Amino acid sequence: MIKFGYERDISSVHRNVISSQQSGHTFNYYVGVIKEGDEYKAWHSATSDWNIAGTKLYYSTSQDGIHYSGHGMVLDNEPYPKYDSRNINQPWIVFDGNIYHLYYSAYPGRQSGPPDRSYHWTIAYATSSDGIHWKKQGVVIDPGMSPAVVYDGTKFEMLYNVQNGDKAVVKYAVSYDGLNWEKIGRVDSIVGWVVGFVKENGVYKVWYRTRETVSGLYEYKLHYATATYSTSAPSVTPTPAPPTAPAGKIKAVWLYNPDKYDTSTLMTDLKSAGINTVFPSTDVNNIWKYERFVKSAHENGVEVHAMILEDPRCALKENHESSIKAVEKVLDYNDKSLAKFDGINIDTEPYVDLDLEQVWQDYITLLEAIHEKTAGKTVLSVDIPGWYDESKIKDIAPNVDFFVIMAYDSGGAGWNTASEIEDVIASEMGAIRGEGSKAVIGIGVHEGFEYKEAVEKCVDDLYSYYSGDPAFSGVSIFKYESYSGLSGVPEVTVPTGEKKGIPGFEIVFAIAGLLAVAYALRRKK
Repeated sequence: MIKFGYERDISSVHRNVISSQQSGHTFNYYVGVIKEGDEYKAWHSATSDWNIAGTKLYYSTSQDGIHYSGHGMVLDNEPYPKYDSRNINQPWIVFDGNIYHLYYSAYPGRQSGPPDRSYHWTIAYATSSDGIHWKKQGVVIDPGMSPAVVYDGTKFEMLYNVQNGDKAVVKYAVSYDGLNWEKIGRVDSIVGWVVGFVKENGVYKVWYRTRETVSGLYEYKLHYATATYSTSAPSVTPTPAPPTAPAGKIKAVWLYNPDKYDTSTLMTDLKSAGINTVFPSTDVNNIWKYERFVKSAHENGVEVHAMILEDPRCALKENHESSIKAVEKVLDYNDKSLAKFDGINIDTEPYVDLDLEQVWQDYITLLEAIHEKTAGKTVLSVDIPGWYDESKIKDIAPNVDFFVIMAYDSGGAGWNTASEIEDVIASEMGAIRGEGSKAVIGIGVHEGFEYKEAVEKCVDDLYSYYSGDPAFSGVSIFKYESYSGLSGVPEVTVPTGEKKGIPGFEIVFAIAGLLAVAYALRRKK
């Protein structure tokens, strides 16, 4: 049965109850509030950076829910480039009577400047006994953002968002300890950003936000949905066997922190996915720790190309000496090791807030110097974004053995089909072919892929489309952590006697119009 709301006098809304007065910062975002007894407790993100970088978590309290007293920062960012080194946003607090559970959107990167689009949002977790002193527990959902969590004394349940093009897909997950989560599936009846979530007497209540363009202006609307618990499991097509790369072609994956995985288990997973090449993020100052990993990879038929120079500032002339030394350390390792790297992958994207033309020239000079060192010793590849023009390809081509095109970070377009990717990189592939060079096409799991089946279909379609292209060398998946977290048929361990499923939000009541049930905000583009 549809439950209709009633019109409210929105003139009673109190604005700016959390502001610079509490945090001391210009921009104050994403407040999570709970009420304990007669006291309201609020945690919110704040920064003074115009790019909304370096957001940290601040804490405030109030006796009336309107007038808040700030108590300072309570959660800081991890060092670059860890999971929340750039942003701590969208906090959601659950208090179980003893422990505060904090879930938040985490983004890695620098504390200033524009975001590095090679990263993506994840949901991180922290716990506290007082709401002030927090212990971080790391990432619990990847990819994901905007968590909303309820706890019934036995089970934690989460609705969260994943960006799919210009749509905010809503997904559902469950946990029995708050830390280990099982992704159940997609909530198809809700499309929008979840902003409120409660569970009362077995009934789920959800509020979510959408944005529409009306007469050239943005119109924001709040929607309301209810559901009772459904024990019917989601309908998901089983994941087919992943495609094996055609003879002579690469099926690769970018791998970060390879030493955090059990090597034997990792190799089994790579082989089962048909992966024959990995680009591991490599710490050249501790390079010997990779020897066992490389040896195991070779025993399993997997090539390893050391990915280095991931900082954009490596391109600057004043950093060339250290950048070249990094290459030399890999070459020195290869000279002495029983398990050599099969190549070097340069992951420098020369975008820094300086003279871009000069930075580009510095970058090409660096590649020339690196090529002189590696020529005849190992294979050299370079990662490039999906928008380089012919002149940039011409500058780079003489200095590398192959390109890796990062055909992702679409800014919300959702490049998750072969045809979309083919359109995006058509000119680059033509320019690379014209230079007589080769290219591996990188696809991003965070571009809206929901299951491994969709990733593998895209990979297979790319192999088919480029089967006659002499410039095509294969496909690489960004990144292993995200890819391995995808599932075919969702599985979850539940207590004895309990069934699993997705709450059936079958009836959605839209709170529409400018002065309807809740609110609709407009602003200029």
